[in-house]
Amino acid sequence: MPIIRAAFWAMLLLTPGAFPETAAADEGDAIMTVVMEKCPGAAKFILRGHPDLASLEKSESQAKEVAQASSPSLVYPALRDELLEMSRKDQAARLGDMSTPEAWNRLSAVDAANLARLKQIVLEKGFPDAAMVGRDGFNAAWLLVQHADPDPAFQQDMLELLMEKHLIEGEQLALLTDRVLRAQGKPQRYGSQFTEEDGRQVPQPIEEPVEQLDQRRAAIGMMSFADYQCAMDVTYLARKNLVRKKP
Repeated sequence: MPIIRAAFWAMLLLTPGAFPETAAADEGDAIMTVVMEKCPGAAKFILRGHPDLASLEKSESQAKEVAQASSPSLVYPALRDELLEMSRKDQAARLGDMSTPEAWNRLSAVDAANLARLKQIVLEKGFPDAAMVGRDGFNAAWLLVQHADPDPAFQQDMLELLMEKHLIEGEQLALLTDRVLRAQGKPQRYGSQFTEEDGRQVPQPIEEPVEQLDQRRAAIGMMSFADYQCAMDVTYLARKNLVRKKP
């Protein structure tokens, strides 16, 4: 399903500065191909319900067309457009070399502006769900919450709200849960948060018993941690190679 691929890429793209350079869309497709070649377990998860990548691409295109066709019936179509633009700025701020103070200043400024606006939206209209802004608008709002690190209390409040209303599941639930736990200085529950150490990606502390990590992941529809780690490692190396090839 399209949401599976979107969630899969979310897990790889949400840590700013974790990679030397974030891939453009065409490079992202190239990296996806490498991941699927090198990590068969992850590939099986990504292609769940699809016999091949082409059928997945087709279903994603069809889903996009449906979303676009139905957008006029949304409660807040203009808000959807605004959220999509906010998420575009969020991702643009994370492109390129994140090793300079200037890059981090730009990122901080974008995140601060997005956070302030999102809090205003939630205060005035509630959290923008799919009926209000479409599934893509909701995903954009979720992404902004995921990057609302300067206000961990807000992140926790939104996590509780989204869980109460059954608005998130799977990868989205895991990513935001782990983000909130790490902000509180607690071990992550699902193993979705990584950091760079000695030129490779390593998981941040994981909740005990670690032996039950895959059970926790399976319970919400996630791939095994070994497959996840494979995808992280392959993606990291692929991006480093892409950066070396740039003129």
